[in-house]
Amino acid sequence: RILPRPVAVRGRLVHNQYARRLFAVILREIASLDHGNAKGFEVPRRHIGVQPVTAVQAVDHVYLYSTHDASPQSTNFTMNDWWVWHSTDLVHWEMVSILKPEQTYFHKPSTQCWATDAARRNGKYYVYFSMGPEDIGVVAGETPAGPWHDPIGHALIAKGQVKTASRDPGIFQEADGTSYIVFGTFDYYIARLNEDMVSLAEKPRLVEIRNPEGP
Repeated sequence: RILPRPVAVRGRLVHNQYARRLFAVILREIASLDHGNAKGFEVPRRHIGVQPVTAVQAVDHVYLYSTHDASPQSTNFTMNDWWVWHSTDLVHWEMVSILKPEQTYFHKPSTQCWATDAARRNGKYYVYFSMGPEDIGVVAGETPAGPWHDPIGHALIAKGQVKTASRDPGIFQEADGTSYIVFGTFDYYIARLNEDMVSLAEKPRLVEIRNPEGP
């Protein structure tokens, strides 16, 4: 049985799907408050993107990997890079690094730095990212904030590899560290990752969705 990756929140382990909901609620509630001098939250409140994801270094250290729109007035997505934020209380945030598409297999600027997920295994950290609606790449680092490098030099999931747009990666991990990547658009696929976390151990398999909701 595939389980979501546990995330540590104040010493308690919470499955990633519930942690995401928790953080989304916290961020929404905090953003609605009159902060006064709580300047530590001002930057994420104004600039955080459409899909924040968390990873953990230690019990009270949370890292958030975020897309962000560089042009809020635009009718299209303008996403030039990915931001990494750090917090010890989920209220005050500090941006600690930026991952640019030039640091990945793409090797050039892009305005399509789309959704991410992150994972930790064997003492290393991995960020999985959508290069627009076509490819999914991965970078690795020794710390949750990088520095990052592309260990494979090409897309992990390339355009045309499955019969849907390859985007929006999500990483699930078993208790023993066995990891899976789930991705897609309307049709979703799952594949087990090798222990190196940067290659597939199997061909992506179509996920059967029972009682679907939405488009």
